[in-house]
Amino acid sequence: ARPSPTTSSHLCAVLEQLKIPSVYGNHEEWSEEGRLFLSPPGMPNQLTPEAVAWLESLPFRLRIRAAATPATIGVVHSFEDWTYVKQDSVERLSAIEDCQVVFCGHTHKPAIWTLARGKQPKVRRLNPRSAKGVEVKLDPHTQYVVDAGSLARPSFGRALHEERATYAVFDMAAGTLALRAVDLTPRLQAMLRRMTERPPDTSSG
Repeated sequence: ARPSPTTSSHLCAVLEQLKIPSVYGNHEEWSEEGRLFLSPPGMPNQLTPEAVAWLESLPFRLRIRAAATPATIGVVHSFEDWTYVKQDSVERLSAIEDCQVVFCGHTHKPAIWTLARGKQPKVRRLNPRSAKGVEVKLDPHTQYVVDAGSLARPSFGRALHEERATYAVFDMAAGTLALRAVDLTPRLQAMLRRMTERPPDTSSG
């Protein structure tokens, strides 16, 4: 039987079917034997065996090379011990990943860190309530760490903004990195609903 369209297992099935590149994160690590570390009230907290197998197959990091940009791109959830990327650790993450642009998450706090050689890291943070977003023009001699925030629970300071969602954009043609925020309703909810209502194709394999 297919998992319900509102469950985490179904989302895993959709991501797998659509071949959406994904990385292994702290909740995958902490959800032992497929029992979700956190789950919505009233929803199943046990993943299907298929979802567990897919999550266990995810890489810890991704490396992306695109003809449209000379930049090397890395994607990673955070550090291997799941500590947060902060002012005193962002240079270490950049050095570990060894890419000009590193996308990460975990903190739920959207930010773009600029790491110019010989200078202290600078950060531009996105308030999820902002309609303008944050944009940075790439310098070929500078490295960047981009924390995309969260689709479900972005934060700014100590405040959670559960009515908003944040995401990151790399415009390779323009050579810019950006953070954007949108209302969870109705636009993003409609997009997610269309995605999750599409039943995974289980007829093959």
